[in-house]
Amino acid sequence: MTTSILFVTDYGPAVGQGHLVRAAALAEYLEAHYDIRPVFLLSGGGPRPELPWQQFASLTPDIEKVVASVRFACKADAVVFDLERGAPSNPERWAAEPAKTIAMIGAGYKAVGGETCDLTFVQGIPDPPVTASNCFAGPEYVVLRDEFAIEPVKPELRQPGRVFVCGGGADPLDITALACDVLNSMAVRQVDVVIGPFYKGKVTDGYLRSDRFFLHRNIDNPFHLMRQCGMAIVSYGMTALECLACGLPTLAISMSDDHEASAAALAGALVSVGQPKNLNLTILHNWISSFLHDSCIRLAYSAEARRTIDGRGAERVAAKIMELL
Repeated sequence: MTTSILFVTDYGPAVGQGHLVRAAALAEYLEAHYDIRPVFLLSGGGPRPELPWQQFASLTPDIEKVVASVRFACKADAVVFDLERGAPSNPERWAAEPAKTIAMIGAGYKAVGGETCDLTFVQGIPDPPVTASNCFAGPEYVVLRDEFAIEPVKPELRQPGRVFVCGGGADPLDITALACDVLNSMAVRQVDVVIGPFYKGKVTDGYLRSDRFFLHRNIDNPFHLMRQCGMAIVSYGMTALECLACGLPTLAISMSDDHEASAAALAGALVSVGQPKNLNLTILHNWISSFLHDSCIRLAYSAEARRTIDGRGAERVAAKIMELL
């Protein structure tokens, strides 16, 4: 008998694409390996994305009312909440009843409240620590698309002077432009700049005057592009975690205190250089130079990145969800 799971996911100009990418990766894995029918409820506005599953939209702040009606309509046995603020509110959980409730949370203080769901996955280091038996925390629960489980390209086969740059789907602090401005003065061979559908920053074809820079707009999946590069400069979030799964030496710039704490917890797998408001450009410049010119540093970070994020988080999360159901 087919099991229906409703995914309640934040997506739009204010939050970018990370939550939707993660939720869709989990839905795809559940559908492919179990008898699961995913349904999506998106909040946050923005153009409706192309999904292979039935989807609904909610622009009302009283999203719990929509959760209740959609859950009833699709006869969902479980509701997975992947929200920017972290754990769902009590009214949202009550609206999901009698379905099981599952929370997908990034890390840091947003993990607080996750223990109130039937099952919670914190894809990083929670602060304060979560000790409830229904909560599973750590980088092994990072949910990525299936291809990120493929073994990375060996570091010696990569192009050390080729840099991957992405500030995320929305990039409100224009981390993309910051990275490009620094790289413009450095001896890099090629810079692949990826901007998402909600990007409103300075970087355009005209802004990137050097022929070393290549602008990629709204690509569905940066996996193959990441595998060709020798290092990455990205905002901390799903893109950074994907870079780690690809074994990329990664410099992470954070958009918030929460992101900065999460990035710092992955020290050794990536380099956290802080937030734009207090970023030391000399330190950023020196780290870029190290990754470009020191093969020992590149090899060490590449190996630790893959050990930390092995791309099999969807498999682990899906197995525990099926145990619950």
